[in-house]
Amino acid sequence: MGDEEATRQVRESRCIAVDGCPLECARKNIEIAGGKIAAHFRVMDLLRENKGLKPRQVTFLDEDGLRLAEMLAEEIAAKVDELGGERP
Repeated sequence: MGDEEATRQVRESRCIAVDGCPLECARKNIEIAGGKIAAHFRVMDLLRENKGLKPRQVTFLDEDGLRLAEMLAEEIAAKVDELGGERP
């Protein structure tokens, strides 16, 4: 917000929103900036789908938190591939 160059890039790109809380601030801010949501990931959904993994803190990634982060990264990478993006 307030960064015209960033807002222009959001408007001109397909965006992937990753929301870590139920308020969906990432998705909402992309929409407010005029961006097009190509995919939306909610961390809470990943937690619900993987009830056996129980990170102890949100500010420090323990073993379960790291596994969840890897799973989310894999889902995002697959979506980028599906959308025709390139990864290094």
